[in-house]
Parts: sequence; C-alpha cells; structure tokens
Amino acid sequence: MVDATPTFDAYRECVRHLWNAHFVPVLEHLDKPQASEHFYEVEVSLFRQLVLARYAPKRMWEEFDGYPFFHLEIVSPRAEVYISAGSGSGRWDQPPRFALPAEFEFEFLWFWDWYDFGVREYSLYHAHVRSSETYPDLVGREVLVPVGSHIRVVFNEAAA
Repeated sequence: MVDATPTFDAYRECVRHLWNAHFVPVLEHLDKPQASEHFYEVEVSLFRQLVLARYAPKRMWEEFDGYPFFHLEIVSPRAEVYISAGSGSGRWDQPPRFALPAEFEFEFLWFWDWYDFGVREYSLYHAHVRSSETYPDLVGREVLVPVGSHIRVVFNEAAA
C-alpha cells in the first residue's frame, strides 16, 4: 500500500482553484447544470493526468464506477462518516456517525460537495463501504468521509 494522500490533496487544490477562480465568476452567464457537467469532464481529465498516471496502469483509467485500487484508511482513533440511507435517498444520516480504524474498508469513488453550482471546497471523499465485519449490513452503501488528517488515501497495488 502506497500513501497517495499528497497526490490527492494536490489534485483537489488544483480543481478547487480552477472551478472557484475561473468558473464561479462566470456561472451567471452559463447554463449551470451544463457548465458543471462540462467541468466534470475537466476534472476527470486532470485526475487521469495528475493522479492515475502516477499510480494506475493506463488500462485502468476508464474505470468510473469507482477506483478499486484507491482505499480510504482511517488513521486517527476515529473518523466522522456520513453513511447513505440507501441509493438515491439523499440522506446521509445512517449510524454509525463515527468509524474506528478497523471497522470499515472504504473504496474511493470521487469527491463530494453539497452544492455543484457555486463555490466548491472538495472537502469530502465519496466512497462506498467495501467491507465491514462490524457492520456487514452497510457493505455496498455509499459514504462521505471528510478530508483531513484523520484519513489517508492509499493505493493498493494488488488491486491494480
């Protein structure tokens, strides 16, 4: 396992700045949903070049249902998590509210912001529960995990 957190942090800052400094000021002149959709294409392209090129074989670059080779690892005594109530529910309030390091294995899906048409912070990782012996009923559920020193992104070479 290789710590990919610094690479993810650099990527996050890159797309955050690009969106907030150059897209948000002109959003009033654009079709907001279309602008957000087009910017997602920019995000994916930059992710391929700045993150995937460093870690994943090129054959894995088209994987958009998650990235099974990037996992989120809790590195503090506990981490705040927002677990989805179910697919498409729009609710992120299922227990537990905090996760311990050994309780979950999270697979990175993408980044999350609560609002797509304004300032973005890229302050949440969007993942799904890959496994949990403590909470087996939550396996497969989507989860939001705040970015910070309590979590790191690891590249699992075996999964690539």
